Amino acid sequence: MDDHVHALLALLPPNELKAILHSWKSFTARQMQREHKRFGQVWQDESFDRIIRDDQEFAQNATYIIGNPQKRWPEVRDYSWVWPAGI
Repeated sequence: MDDHVHALLALLPPNELKAILHSWKSFTARQMQREHKRFGQVWQDESFDRIIRDDQEFAQNATYIIGNPQKRWPEVRDYSWVWPAGI
């Protein structure tokens, strides 16, 4: 999507979600600012997380994430940035 991101992560100790999100947001914000010659805040301070409790819930969330770009861009058929071609 062009205004938010979804991700499924498996945290490995000693990594913490807060630190991973900070690193991810910092890196991507700098990249976007450089590429588009823009300044200012890119990401909101907040995030929304939830624990995936079983394989069924994982599959439901993965299906939602993979299908989410089509809600914004229904005319696009190849979402190679979401899922590699051929999978």
